[in-house]
Amino acid sequence: MVVGWGFGQSLLCPTSGCPIPALQVAVPVLGAVLVLDALVCYVGFRIAFMVGGALCAIVAAIPLYNWAGRYGGGAWAGLVVLSLVSLIFNLLALMPREQLKEQANPMNLPVFG
Repeated sequence: MVVGWGFGQSLLCPTSGCPIPALQVAVPVLGAVLVLDALVCYVGFRIAFMVGGALCAIVAAIPLYNWAGRYGGGAWAGLVVLSLVSLIFNLLALMPREQLKEQANPMNLPVFG
């Protein structure tokens, strides 16, 4: 998203142009949706992590498709790396956590006195 708006959308496509021009506009829009998804994740809905992971994969795939076989600046590579890192964090957030068993809960200690 930062690459799309901060550096300009022209860095998302090579100078020869995007194979599909609509993809040039899609990355900033998906970035805005990812910001909204992060707010939903903060509330605690687990499904939002799956949606965020899917959106991150799409955001990583768009510049890879646009720049396939071409060499250019590092802005698109940074977008791909950040999207993949975000995808990994979304997947890690989906992993089940070990819960504290009721017997091990400190509130279940015997009371002496």
